[in-house]
Amino acid sequence: MSDTQIRTERFTFLCSLPERELLRELAKHLNRSQGDSVRLLIRLAAQEMQLDKKVGGDSHQSLHDNAQPNDSTALSLSYQVTQ
Repeated sequence: MSDTQIRTERFTFLCSLPERELLRELAKHLNRSQGDSVRLLIRLAAQEMQLDKKVGGDSHQSLHDNAQPNDSTALSLSYQVTQ
């Protein structure tokens, strides 16, 4: 999926108050919406597991490229998520 494709699928999930606060803080740190932050984490995890090649091809690339303020943010998130 590219960033130019319209998102029509809705997915919701339950979380605890501390998890929600973590999501807010993560989104704030990334200067992105909470939804963008969740999508980024999903794509990073899938990339780490090499699932992106099976499901979406190069779809993670455009979101990952847009997940700046800088590349080290995405790398540190990848490191923290896999620890």
